[in-house]
Amino acid sequence: MNPLPPARPGAPAPGDRRFVLPETTLLALIGCLDLVTTMFLISSGQAWEANPLMAPLLRSHGPGGLILGKVFLLAGPLVIAEAARKRNPAFVRTALRVGIALYLVLYFIGFTRLNPGG
Repeated sequence: MNPLPPARPGAPAPGDRRFVLPETTLLALIGCLDLVTTMFLISSGQAWEANPLMAPLLRSHGPGGLILGKVFLLAGPLVIAEAARKRNPAFVRTALRVGIALYLVLYFIGFTRLNPGG
């Protein structure tokens, strides 16, 4: 007789006590890198905020507003994803991987459009 119920696809192995998924950590790190580079480039006059959701925050609330906006728009979905992981771990892991890919693609597109030929 097996004392453990069968695991759902994508569920962590028994004894796996990770606080967050590696994908969550990676997406948070990418977001932090984006924030740090954005703030450096804006403060040094080398760039402006191209994100149409964030540019108004920067104009109306300054750098603090931009930082808070980026943190909330990144941390909020990550907290929700980690909470949902208990219910549907395979979906959450896939959604985070798609989020990582989209973030990197959009970052690359934005960077190349703002820096043509260089």
